[in-house]
Formats: sequence, C-alpha cells, structure tokens
Amino acid sequence: MRFFVGLSSAAAIQGNPGQTNYAAANRMMSALLGTLHRENGAIRCKALMLPPIEGAGMAEDPEIRELLKRKGVGYIHANELAGLFCRELLATPADDVWVMFMRQLPAVKTAPRLDTTRPALKGELAGATVSLRPEDFPMIEEISRLDLRREELEACRTFSREKDLWIADHRPFKFIKHPLVSAAMVLETFMEAARILYPHLLVRGVRQMRFMDMIQCPTGLPRPSRISCRRVGGGEREVVCEISLAAREITPAGRLTDRFTPHFQGQVLLAGGAAEPGGGLPDFPVRPEELRTRPMDPKNVLKWYKDRSGLEGRYRVMERLDGAGPEVVRGRTTCRATSDFATLSSARYQYSPYLCEALLQLAAFHLAATDPSERRSLIPLEIGEMRFFRPCRAGEQIILEARLRARDEDGLVWDARGVDEQGRTIMQIQGLRMHWVSA
Repeated sequence: MRFFVGLSSAAAIQGNPGQTNYAAANRMMSALLGTLHRENGAIRCKALMLPPIEGAGMAEDPEIRELLKRKGVGYIHANELAGLFCRELLATPADDVWVMFMRQLPAVKTAPRLDTTRPALKGELAGATVSLRPEDFPMIEEISRLDLRREELEACRTFSREKDLWIADHRPFKFIKHPLVSAAMVLETFMEAARILYPHLLVRGVRQMRFMDMIQCPTGLPRPSRISCRRVGGGEREVVCEISLAAREITPAGRLTDRFTPHFQGQVLLAGGAAEPGGGLPDFPVRPEELRTRPMDPKNVLKWYKDRSGLEGRYRVMERLDGAGPEVVRGRTTCRATSDFATLSSARYQYSPYLCEALLQLAAFHLAATDPSERRSLIPLEIGEMRFFRPCRAGEQIILEARLRARDEDGLVWDARGVDEQGRTIMQIQGLRMHWVSA
C-alpha cells in the first residue's frame, strides 16, 4: 500500500451550525490519518479537507450558495479536484497530512484557522499547493498564472548573458553578431513548464516542435519571454500539453519594444510510471560497414569547431566522429556536469540538454566528413518527435548515430539517437528537419 487517503471536509476545522455530528466525524477521521502517518512512515497518509464544490454536491443548492457567499467561503470547481489530489499525493511533503483546499477562509471567532503552512521562501516557485525548488526548474523564473480547472499555465523567463552562463557559448555561426538562446534550452524550458502544471508526472517526449525564429542575446540586454502551456489531449496513460514561447522584440538599434513575438512552439508528452525501454527507430543501429569516411579524432573535431562555428565550451559537445556514409553518421560524446547559471549552484535538468544538442549537431558533422567543401550551415527547424528514456549520468560516454531520411533544396531530415555502451537508447529523435543557412 502506498497511500491511505481520507476524504474529509473543511467543517472538520471551522465547524458548521447544525452539523456537529458531521464536523466531529470528519475531525476524527482527519486525526486518525495523522496517527496512521506517525505509525506507518512508508505509507503516505493524507486527510483531504474539501470546501464547497462548484459543479457537484449539496453546496450547489442555490440557498446554500447564497449563504456561503455571505460568509465569504470560496468554492473550488469539481474539475480541479483530480489535479489537486494528484499533487498532494505525489508532489508535496509527506508530513503535510492535513490538507485544506480553500480559496478563502471565513472570519470566525470560535475556532483557530490552524494556519501552519509556511510561506514560500524567496526564490521558490509556488504552484497550486506545491512549492518548487528553483534548482529543479532553472529555466522558469516566475509562474504568472496557473489554472487547474482549465489546465493552463503562464510563466516568465528572462534570458541574459549575465545570469545564463551557457548563452555566451552558443553562437552557432561565425557570421551572427550575438549568441543565441539554444534550441536545446528551449526544449528544457518547455519540459519544465509542463512539469509545473503536472508535477506528479514525468516528461516522456516532445513532438511537433517548431523553431520559428532565433532569440539573440546582446551583452547587457536581457530578453524577457512568456511561456504558455495548456493541455490539449492525451488519455488515461499520457497527457499532451501545447506550449509556446514568445520573446520581446528588439529593434535594430538594440532596444526592447513592448511587443512579444512567438519564437518557438510544440507539444510536451507526460506520463506516470516507469518509461518503456528505448528503441523503435527503423534501420538502427548504424552498421560499421556503412561508414565510408575516416574517423575524426578529438583534435580534428576541435579544429572544426574553431574553423566552422562560433560554438564554445559547453556547446562543443562532440568528442570524436567514428565516421560517416552517404546517409549515416556516428560519433561520441560524454555527459558533462556543468555550472550553467550564475544564481543557481546545483541546477538539475529534466533531461540533459547537451545530449540533445549533440544529436542536433550530427548533421553538421556529417557534412564535415562527407562534403568539407560545403560552405553553408544547417540550423534545426522542426522536430517531429523526441523521446526520453532515462536521464544521463555525469561522466557517461554516449554513442550518437543518425540516419538521413529525406533531402530537398531547403535542407535535410534525420532520425537520430543516443545510446549507452550496452546499446540501450537514452534519447531519440524522429523527423529532425535541418535547414540551410548562408552567411
């Protein structure tokens, strides 16, 4: 048994004239849950004390609604309860046994409110009964709106080179003046937003990701952005969220305007329980006999970064290239622990953005090996679907491989994956569209 839950009532705390037996019974049940918690530490015990429920129950009676309105009692809608229950059972401290869901409490003289909930510490993210550590959500700065009834979230994030140490390393092309917010960090932002809306679930993947415009980050000019997340589908086993990120426009003179423009959009997939074993990409793994070019050792890989890109430090993720063929490429990377934020010393990602970055860079290294005379560069435009099977471990060596699925005059479409030394898939991408860009 993992949970022992009692469905109690706010009357257990505030009482109710004419319902002494009801209030006392709910108070007794709530007290029992506290005793069970002390005696059975492995079982999560919760007494969920409900307020009047809008959309169901006796509190929907018009006369009772009018009475409670005069008393100043706030209703919670029935559609919010499932999300609130899941948050309490799976994403809040186990010692918080008594939980009262109320938007506002009436002023009473005969009973204390027993308000022992501590306020959120400075810097913490407060998200509908759950207090979130900034270190666990480094790409979200503020929750501006969270509506569990409509299953919607709005959040804020300001990108700046002074705070986000990783930005200075991400200048993928020598011809651009300023470094950019990376696609890998945008994906992390999207995943964090979805997790705040559903903290009891885990991200399993993203799909239909579109990178519509680049966000440049000049020195000394923060780039505020808005993140919108809402549930759009899914079933019993999976939740699908649609997410977009819009950043404030910047003028040619380097000044921020008041207008926000969409830059990225896509969907995040969440589910509970253990992830299914990775795999499923057709024609994988890449076979050694398919590699026609010579390997690129670390020295030559570093030379390519210096000669053909403006990427530095964290974004020089490729360590060596095993080789490439007409439609395949294979290389290697090591998962590194990095300090990416000036204000957060121990930030933790949902999944490694640098493994994601390595998979995005495979197309460029395929060109480096098979057509070194090509002067154009490639930039990610769309991801059909990306799946995550487990987080990377610091120091872990990962094999990267990709297979070309289509090409046209605008660019290339790849499938790619990262596998551990036992051949188990950690992360995979289907339908990665890379577009040509010229200086």
